[in-house]
Amino acid sequence: MKRLNLYVLKQFVGPLFATFFVIIFVLLMQFIWMFVDDIVGKGLPTSVVLEFFYYAILRLMLQALPLTILLSSIMVFGSLGERLELLSMKAAGISLLHIMRPMIIVVVSLTIGAFFFADHVETAATKKLATLRYDIGRKNPEMNIKEKVFNYDLPDMSIKIDRKDKESGMLYGLMIYDHSNKDGNTSVTIADSGRIETDPRTENLKLVLYSGNAYSDAREKNKRYDTDKVPYRRDTFSMQVILFGGKDEMKRSNPEIYRSLWFAKRLPQLQESADSLQREFDEDLFKSQFSLKRNYYKIG
Repeated sequence: MKRLNLYVLKQFVGPLFATFFVIIFVLLMQFIWMFVDDIVGKGLPTSVVLEFFYYAILRLMLQALPLTILLSSIMVFGSLGERLELLSMKAAGISLLHIMRPMIIVVVSLTIGAFFFADHVETAATKKLATLRYDIGRKNPEMNIKEKVFNYDLPDMSIKIDRKDKESGMLYGLMIYDHSNKDGNTSVTIADSGRIETDPRTENLKLVLYSGNAYSDAREKNKRYDTDKVPYRRDTFSMQVILFGGKDEMKRSNPEIYRSLWFAKRLPQLQESADSLQREFDEDLFKSQFSLKRNYYKIG
């Protein structure tokens, strides 16, 4: 019986590893296709790209495991049935459950290992992958600017464009809100075209605008104005340069910025969060019930 178990186990392990790597490759290609726009054109070093793939593989391993077990099991029993080995085992009085015993032991072991892998490794890999995607997105911010949508990747400003030329990098129909003033959006710039580029001397990012107007709030502090007579200042320019003060390089963030999100929490932390949410729900429910009773019965 030991030889039979070892034989079945040997027949199962080979297809298991082969199928696992094939499925991981397919899932990784699908994952890269989803986020190819975040990587291409960023000028990323090879080490960063390999790190991105590494965390992606760790995140996809548990997704590949069920399909791997299913396909490898079908391959093993299909092979045994094709060579009439399964029929010979059944004719010798060996039950199907006994034949499957080594495979069941392997699958149960993989299931237990997958649980701890998901609680420790996959959680950390998902958190680091999210941080890496965030850091990649901040490099070459002009690549992230979408048409007709406000973008907030640039420091202290939000920008919306009408059209973007992907070949030349020119941006057309720009509307820029300055958020550096704590009093609110008191400054807006409208330009026909512009581009984000790197200063060759300082290597700092700068936004070059062409043919536009800059509008700013000209109200004096502690002075009241009519809502329809608010003074403002308008500056017309043929070219304007806005310096960001940051270099066009990839800055690495601390993965702990995502520690409060659900995908970055381990099982004890998720249980603690669930208990906290349940307590908040019970408190809100009690307050709502008390408020309804007080208003309906006019008590208190």
